[in-house]
Amino acid sequence: MSRVAPLTTPLLDGHALDDLRAALDGYTVDSVHELLGPLGRAAHERADLLGVERVLPSDDRVATLVRLFLLGEAVAESSASAALAPLALDAADSLVSCSAGEVRARLEVRPYAADDAEQPWWVLSDFGSDVRPGPLADDHVLGIGAASLTLAQAVVRRPAGRALDLGTGCGVQALHLATHSQHVVATDVSDRALRMAATTAALSGQSWELRVGSLLEPVAGSSFDAIVANPPFVVSPGLARGHGGFDYRDSGLAGDAVSANLLRGIPGLLAPDGTAALLVNWIVPRDGDWVERVEGWLAGTGCDAWIWQREVVEPAAYVSLWLRDAGEVPGSPRWRDRYTRWLDWFDAAAPPGLFSEGFRLRQRGRTSAPAGRPRFP
Repeated sequence: MSRVAPLTTPLLDGHALDDLRAALDGYTVDSVHELLGPLGRAAHERADLLGVERVLPSDDRVATLVRLFLLGEAVAESSASAALAPLALDAADSLVSCSAGEVRARLEVRPYAADDAEQPWWVLSDFGSDVRPGPLADDHVLGIGAASLTLAQAVVRRPAGRALDLGTGCGVQALHLATHSQHVVATDVSDRALRMAATTAALSGQSWELRVGSLLEPVAGSSFDAIVANPPFVVSPGLARGHGGFDYRDSGLAGDAVSANLLRGIPGLLAPDGTAALLVNWIVPRDGDWVERVEGWLAGTGCDAWIWQREVVEPAAYVSLWLRDAGEVPGSPRWRDRYTRWLDWFDAAAPPGLFSEGFRLRQRGRTSAPAGRPRFP
């Protein structure tokens, strides 16, 4: 059952949030890039956290914020207190933990920017398994990644009245939507994700209407000029939270049913001349001809669609990719069990190929300018 009442509670209260915003002043994409230099940036791009640490100065405020919020390191309480001032550590317990004279971040706080943005942005999410090794929690909130950046750059950017970010997670797509939309609605099945999104919005000087619920339920009967969706599209036996699934990737629907449902349902939410952009996965039929099958999902919707292929993945590689993404350790008993059960399902129910794809839909629309280029460390 979805709740349509707005959820507007960030992780910190008003005064603490203002203090955090002040503390993050100067912790920007440009300042982090300058601090890391070419070697540090290259190390960070390949997830070589020790390589990043080696180039950081020991007595720099931005370097302390990088250690806390990008590298996930423990730092001395005195250094953390100075770097986060005017935010007091005891007012930031939802963001950091203190123990034995050291402070460690509970969440990633990443500076983010776009060419068409008027001010710096900061995005809150959980740390990935490259920073905090081991399997992710089932309510993990994904940060900025390749898929979200691909989608952000594929969206048609033109003035919009009402815009929807379906499955907002940490709020990356909503940040971009707000640069060209009068009103942004952002939804997610996870209350925890929505609280992080509310914090992302508040820190970045934006305000969105946040609704909790699964997929299209929170916006049934609504109409939008622009829709962006990076939904939990992973093709699986129907994994869900508590049963081997994760909020950020698994819909609980078997196969590619979530992709089919969204392609059938989103056109009904588009205003005349509205546009939608989304990333989904789908199964390639055994004869290899996926076009007729996917076009069938759009039959009778009144939408034009531009469908592009991002990659083709065979089942074993696909399963390995998503197990690694969730922090599973190759060769461990847990890995072997999940890998085997997932591949057995593919053998029984699915064909040998998968497409990982993006869609752009339009209601009597026109092609427009691409998104501003997103940047992040």
